[in-house]
Amino acid sequence: MFNDIYCAVEIEEMLEARERRSERQRRLQRTHKMPLLSFTMNIAGEYKRSFAIDKAFDTGAALIMDRLSSAGIAPAAIEQYDEKTGCQLLMALPADAMLVKRLMTDIEEMAPIGRLFDIDVLAPGGEKLSRSDMGVAKRRCIICGKEAFICSRSRAHSADELRREIERMLSDYFNGKLCGLISSMAIRSLMYEVAVTPKPGLVDRFNNGSHRDMDFFSFIDSACALSGYFREAALAGITRTALSPAELFSSLRWPGMLAEAGMLKSTGGVNTHKGAIFSIGILCAALGRLAARGAGWSPESLSSLSRAMASGPALEELSRITSENAATTGERLYHSKQITGVRGEAASGFASALKYGLPTLMELTAQGKGPDEAGSAALTRLMAWVTDTNVISRSSIEQHSRLQSQLRLRLKQGEIPLPELLEIDSDYISENISPGGCADLLAVCFLMMFAGQTSVFPDDISGYTPEALGRMLGHPLTYEGEATTNGYVSDGYYITIRCQMEIKQLGGDCAARLIIQDNIYPCLASFDSPSLIRCLLPNPPKQEPHGFVQLEIHSLCPDGQRSEKLRFALSLLKGRGL
Repeated sequence: MFNDIYCAVEIEEMLEARERRSERQRRLQRTHKMPLLSFTMNIAGEYKRSFAIDKAFDTGAALIMDRLSSAGIAPAAIEQYDEKTGCQLLMALPADAMLVKRLMTDIEEMAPIGRLFDIDVLAPGGEKLSRSDMGVAKRRCIICGKEAFICSRSRAHSADELRREIERMLSDYFNGKLCGLISSMAIRSLMYEVAVTPKPGLVDRFNNGSHRDMDFFSFIDSACALSGYFREAALAGITRTALSPAELFSSLRWPGMLAEAGMLKSTGGVNTHKGAIFSIGILCAALGRLAARGAGWSPESLSSLSRAMASGPALEELSRITSENAATTGERLYHSKQITGVRGEAASGFASALKYGLPTLMELTAQGKGPDEAGSAALTRLMAWVTDTNVISRSSIEQHSRLQSQLRLRLKQGEIPLPELLEIDSDYISENISPGGCADLLAVCFLMMFAGQTSVFPDDISGYTPEALGRMLGHPLTYEGEATTNGYVSDGYYITIRCQMEIKQLGGDCAARLIIQDNIYPCLASFDSPSLIRCLLPNPPKQEPHGFVQLEIHSLCPDGQRSEKLRFALSLLKGRGL
């Protein structure tokens, strides 16, 4: 897996890189005459660069800067080098060398991927401070836990073993960061939903709405109890790539049941977030899968994938409901009135949220309105147009229709001001009406908005193209497209490739190879545009190629300092003749 994104380094290149690093260190110390910090990645084997390794380096650099800043140390000079043999950070530091070494040892020992960091501290005279100077044990092998030096000297572990362990460490780290990001957005959306005030008939900061068994703190307890489930749903989306969308949906059933039990335990048996467990869980899995694919987190992409996940299973569940087995109010309403409820919303990709709630929420937020005003306005739009089984269960279909008609007529005049919302809240409470289904959709709206505002990447892996993330998480992307033969020319044979998606980070001429019917042909790939590639084969096939082909591009940078490999799966070649 990691071979797809590494570039092999020769021993001679590593020796030359070490000499360059030493010369840089000597130059900085001659200039500044103070302790020097040198940071590189501790990567065994012949592969020193990858998307994940580079971003792990960025993580380490950020930790170093934070640790120095907390100690009041401002570097006198900073230099960074990104080379084929690895990245290097150099700092001249006006501080006590032993203090700096202690700070850096903390990072190596305590950071989740600190074992892959190699942070050297040199005294002003050039001598390197050792871990033994700090009374810290020697570094351990990442595989067996013995002293790393002993394993390295005896070659106790193969290069493949070391590479697989590095892959696991980085994948676990970045997957964990991404799951944490998704889970935090999910919890934030639930917190925002309950905090929005006023919300007619619902629990908010002013009152408990039409509820006697729950309050604001019940929702806080419940939301916190669901964080583990949201992480699990996100991880399923990231890692279970072999599952179809419908299978991914089905894989959430058991964790969702456990999450519901945890919710009830945290609230003393009160149902605060059952609908959100279903809806937000689907969205967390969708966010994870989109990230693993390298796709962005737009509301439209979330809706599309959620629909693909839920439409089949959710509608199939509804089709099996009979008068005998209908166990909930929602199921009984579907059997008698064909009202699909939360299952129908999920099967539609939360179309009501995209049509009614989200545009209002985003528009008012963009205008500088706070969460209360924007959230209340989005909620009233949802209440006016979405069939809410919770309202019907507390009143009747006729009363639900009457309330919606009143809201629609009022909203034609503009958004409802606070005093009027408070009056509606009082009316709903007196009639024991609570639009809980719309409240769940408001949380969906918040999550879609937060996701759209957020980079797919946690802070320390930001800045990557979507294509890079899929490979960094261990799922190399395969681009699809169509290849057209252009025929033989004086300097070889040309094939033009049109990709179905743009690859914006590529440019210039790149070394590549075409695989046609298991035959490999070295070629030069030229990028005429982000989605148009021309391949020149100096030694072309003897016969006009046809059928399925693959293109592998090995070098992305003309300077040769960074080399990756991208895969292209191309449809039937169309020959133009010779």
